[in-house]
Amino acid sequence: MGEDCRANATYDRVVDEADVRVGRWTRRPVLVLWGKEGDAEDLYGDPLVIWRNGADEVQGRGLEYGHYPKALLAFFSGGV
Repeated sequence: MGEDCRANATYDRVVDEADVRVGRWTRRPVLVLWGKEGDAEDLYGDPLVIWRNGADEVQGRGLEYGHYPKALLAFFSGGV
């Protein structure tokens, strides 16, 4: 597992939860995309629920892909 992913799954999550507890969140729109073939939903539940705990305007969905960014090309080019 890459170090960035490891921090995201451990330390970053603790820091994010602390920010939400004290009312520190983003007021900007957030687009959340995740690979449904990955383990995001298994590990964390619904990613939109998590982001809605820390942002005012959240939209997004799971894509029928795994973790790899190359798979997002179809989404951003209008193919999905």
